[in-house]
Formats: sequence, structure tokens, C-alpha cells
Amino acid sequence: MRKFFQLAAVAALVMPVLVSCNPNDPNNPQKPTTPEGVLEYWTQPREDAALPVTVENLAGYWMLAYEATVDQGKNYATYSTDYEEQHLTQRCYWDLSASMTRTEYVIDTVYTYEAYLTGQWNIYRTPSSTTNTKEWMLKEDALHILNGGSIWTVRVLEQDRLVLSYTEDNQTRFLSFKRIQSIPTLPPSMADRLTQNAWRVAADTLIYSTLPLGVDDAEIINIETKILPANTILSFRLNDGNDHNQLIISEGTVENEKANYVCYITPFIGDAFVSVVVPDGASYRLPRSMNFRASIDPDKGMLVEETWEDEYTLTYRFYLEAVR
Repeated sequence: MRKFFQLAAVAALVMPVLVSCNPNDPNNPQKPTTPEGVLEYWTQPREDAALPVTVENLAGYWMLAYEATVDQGKNYATYSTDYEEQHLTQRCYWDLSASMTRTEYVIDTVYTYEAYLTGQWNIYRTPSSTTNTKEWMLKEDALHILNGGSIWTVRVLEQDRLVLSYTEDNQTRFLSFKRIQSIPTLPPSMADRLTQNAWRVAADTLIYSTLPLGVDDAEIINIETKILPANTILSFRLNDGNDHNQLIISEGTVENEKANYVCYITPFIGDAFVSVVVPDGASYRLPRSMNFRASIDPDKGMLVEETWEDEYTLTYRFYLEAVR
């Protein structure tokens, strides 16, 4: 999964610490203001609150509240993000199941394709989510996320709090979670949006330019339109139990199928990556990979790909309208 957290640099504040030596004391909930105090607040255990590190005590729903990176020998975070801040839209949740699966849910508001076309980044945004499930195990107070995951030391386990860390390359990364009762309602993922209905190609373009579009001094050499036949319909079908999906190409109506290609759909928080196995000599001009970007309008979307051929940058844009 793409890493969507952009860690904000922690500014050193000169205000005095307004908390006791144990900032996580429930009788003294006020957050500290110094960099050292902030790190202690989020990562240090409370007195007499520790639970045994067992599968039963780890199991449940957790919301990521704080993330930090600490350089070796430092007692404050080099980078950190407080996800309780109201202006942040990112949210990450873990479901640690006693059946030894960990499902991670990430929610954010992300740019729609209109933002890329207009540059109005703060206007054209839509909710999105991703889900990632892996097996986990507990070994010697370390939480192992299997299948390419990480090994996290359980530094704090309390009834309502979990702090994990791992150290690599002279840096320690901390994740501080709060226990919650349930996972909130998730917005659709980009893969959900792509596969929920068939799409009519309302317009398409292939732009030849000297440099990628948006780069200074990029010069447009040529623009082709009508890459696909009129009334082309694209349907993305999920195949249960298989490692691939299908891209069905129809003309006029969904039922009038003309081609069936193997494709692979990988969801990210901001788009869905589509890899298509286009056979040699195919009658439809499609790039072998595309990104699906949603619209501010749920009945619209765009497939886009930027590639290079000889000395030119080729930008494909397929503007989509839902077939209901």
C-alpha cells in the first residue's frame, strides 16, 4: 500500500511544561507543549495500568492517534503527526483479530481528477479508503505482521492504549493507538468506485508533449481524439478466488461485448492502478497500465496514463460516465 502519511516536522516550543512527570495520568489529561513532553505523553506507560502482552489483550479495534520518528540519542521526535488534530483528514484503524489476522483501514479525503486538471487542490476532494489484511503473530512481546509486514515491539499495552515501535538505521518509529469500540463506516475505495458499475467513454485524448504535462517548458506537439470507437463501454469485473480481474469492452450496450482482457486492480488511497494484459494486435488502443481517478461527481471518473515513447511523453485520458 502506498504510504499516505506525510509526517509534519515538530517545532520546538518555549512554553513551560504544564503537566506532571507522568503526562498520561488520567487525572492530569492536559497535553504537554515541549517536544520532549509530547513524545513522553504519547509513548510512555502509565503507572499501574500495564496489561500482560497476550493475544487476548491485544485483540480488538485500535485507532492510530500519534506517529513519530526519533533519531538515536534524542528524547524528542524528529518528525511526528498528531492525528487528533481537527484539521487532519487522515485516519488509520487496526482490527487485531484473535484469529490472528490484522486488517488495516485507512481513510482520507483525496484529490479527484478535476483537481489535477484545474490545480484547485483544496476544492476537488472526495472521501476514500483502503483496506489491507495480513496475518499476525505474537512472539516475545513483539507483534509480527506477516507476509511482508514489520516486526513491532509492544512498548505499552493498557486497557485503552497500545504503543508499538521498531528501530532501523539509527531511528525508532512509534505508533500510538487508542482502543475504540468499532471501526467507523468506511467511504468507498477507489477500486469500489471503479468496479461498482460499467463506464461509458464520454471522451478520450492522447496528448504528445516534449515533457510531462504540468512541467515548466512542456510543449504539446499533437492531440489525438477518439482513441476508442464511439459508445465504448468498459466494465471491470472481479473474479472471486482468482488473482486477476477482467476488463470487458462493449460497444453501444453493456451486453454487446467485443473483447475480454485480463487485468489486475490495485487500490491505493487516492486512485486505483489498473494493469491490463493487452494482446498483440488488439483492436482497441489501450495502454497496458492506467490509473483510475474519481470525480467530485460519483457518476464520473477518468482513466489516465503517462508514458514515454521515443522523445515524447504520451498522456492518455479517458473520461468516463457511469452506465446505470
